[in-house]
Amino acid sequence: MISRLVAHSKLCPNLFVISARSIFGNFAGTGGGVLHFTSASSVKNQLGFRLVSHSTWPLFTASKVDFEKEDLIMKEELKRYDETMRKNTKYGLAILGIGCLIAGGVAVAKWGGPVKDDLGFPVVDEFSEMPFLKQRILRTWKEIRLLEKYIKEPSRDILLPDPLKEPYYQPPFTLVIELTGVLVHPDWTYQTGWRFKKRPAVEHFIKQVGFPNFEVVIFTSEPGISAFPIIDSLDPQGLIMYRLFRDATKYVNGHHVKVMILIDWDPKSFQLQPENVLRLPKWEGSDSDLGLVELASFLKTLAASGIKDVRPVLQYYSSFDNPLEEYRKKRQQLEEEEEKLKDSSKHITGPKASSFMGRFWQRKNI
Repeated sequence: MISRLVAHSKLCPNLFVISARSIFGNFAGTGGGVLHFTSASSVKNQLGFRLVSHSTWPLFTASKVDFEKEDLIMKEELKRYDETMRKNTKYGLAILGIGCLIAGGVAVAKWGGPVKDDLGFPVVDEFSEMPFLKQRILRTWKEIRLLEKYIKEPSRDILLPDPLKEPYYQPPFTLVIELTGVLVHPDWTYQTGWRFKKRPAVEHFIKQVGFPNFEVVIFTSEPGISAFPIIDSLDPQGLIMYRLFRDATKYVNGHHVKVMILIDWDPKSFQLQPENVLRLPKWEGSDSDLGLVELASFLKTLAASGIKDVRPVLQYYSSFDNPLEEYRKKRQQLEEEEEKLKDSSKHITGPKASSFMGRFWQRKNI
């Protein structure tokens, strides 16, 4: 149809076609039969187009059969596509099934046999009296369960050594910090690939909370092979006392969970001990972030307060979306109250001033 329309436009140079697509659209919307456009006035009356030339000439002739043929061709193409997809799915499932059978056979051949002693004789176990195939399948299943336990459970029960005794100094608080999202942020670019970006003021933070102020432990779900050099670059002075990696975490519901956590951003990581955590917003790599400066001030204030059980304080601040912002407001409010007390104490003398200050410090310590 388009070629016929172009041919007529060449024969009639005064013909102005607005849109060939709209012509076909109006034609397709008609009830059927055959449309004959024999003049410019008939095109204008039936389709609403304005043609420059008003001479009489045949524009084109089309029928509903053409559109029915196109629909039939399209349906046949869709049918062939569906058949091809079904065949490919069957082939894929067959290949997957064959692969699983081969993998199962290799596992049974490797793990299904009995354990042998130093002399090469098989060791009798709970499966030795069973039929040949059954005992090999059960031994293989036992090895698979042991492998699952190895992945889910920590590599050791005692993650940290015993506290130091005199004459050595043991910091009063153990500070456990997540690496990714708190101190560093993984960043990927096409030019450099994966690399870790240091959070602003991270060196200042480690110096403020490191030994001897806190027993700092980096406890991350990252593998040790990638996290170890990052910690070395963050702590060249060795203020971080211990490092725990993914092998020391517990795998629960598809997530590596830390058994002891203090500072983290991911609720899934501290689901076993939510009362011991200060939940912070995740650092997304902003260069203007100063959260570690506020965090260092918060931790030093907490350590200097003399509180023996810090869990109520951590739970209180973790209830806010941004605990450090709440701490900043509390600190500013306290500083304003101290300024007011200093001004008021100048006008109060004798026991009144001392008793008033005593009540304030008692309220502050609470």
